[in-house]
Amino acid sequence: MRPALAGATLAAALGAFGVPAAAVDFNAADLYVYIPSFAAPELETGDRSFVAGRGSQTRWSHALEAEWAPSRYWKTEFYDVLSQTAAQPLAQQSVEWENIFPVLKGPRFDAGILARGDLPSRSPGPGTGGIMPIMSSRLGVETLTLNFPFEGQSGPGAFRGTRSDYAAREITWIDPYAAPALEAFGWPGVIGRWPALAEQTHLGGPAIYGLVPLSRGRMLRYSASCLFGLTRAFGGRLAVFRLEYRYWHGRKTNAPESESELRY
Repeated sequence: MRPALAGATLAAALGAFGVPAAAVDFNAADLYVYIPSFAAPELETGDRSFVAGRGSQTRWSHALEAEWAPSRYWKTEFYDVLSQTAAQPLAQQSVEWENIFPVLKGPRFDAGILARGDLPSRSPGPGTGGIMPIMSSRLGVETLTLNFPFEGQSGPGAFRGTRSDYAAREITWIDPYAAPALEAFGWPGVIGRWPALAEQTHLGGPAIYGLVPLSRGRMLRYSASCLFGLTRAFGGRLAVFRLEYRYWHGRKTNAPESESELRY
């Protein structure tokens, strides 16, 4: 899917959602939850499109991706991230490299490690790298996923120390095409220098997740959420939409083959 087409789809969804938002300063990776398991070997390409906000405060992001899983214990992904706002045209923002290593897989609990780094396309700007424990627990139709990123920066404008964040999601899989969910995201700050709780940024609210099988080897995954500022550092509400186009080369069929695909 071309970024423009994905963006047009998300624009229609944003207009229908109709939620006023506070000022937007997030990219796709900031408001995304990673699962710790995947099917392999596989080769995928796709487009992860994202929009948050409304009107002149809307920020669009497109992550054009290529990923390869040479085994069940390693998946590597490259992203070319582009973004735009009402005041700024679409431009390359950064190049990102992510690696997922599942370390535990069970009937009710999965765990893994995600190592990532990104380089900004516009100089000067800091580069970011980090390690993220990712966990997922299942009980019946309920799935709870937790991410705990630890990140550092280097280069012009970099913050000192290690930043700790979190991302959490609970999905009730009553229907894989439209499943109700709850999301929460937080950025407490640099470890050892956390500000008062009221000055930290924390968001949370309801969401809906689903997938749409297309032709052989192709699938759309989507989510829509309304996130509320839980502290005064981020007042108001934020409408968030994500749309992923997934194309598996040579192996996948029309239906999801693994639980990790079904469970986003």
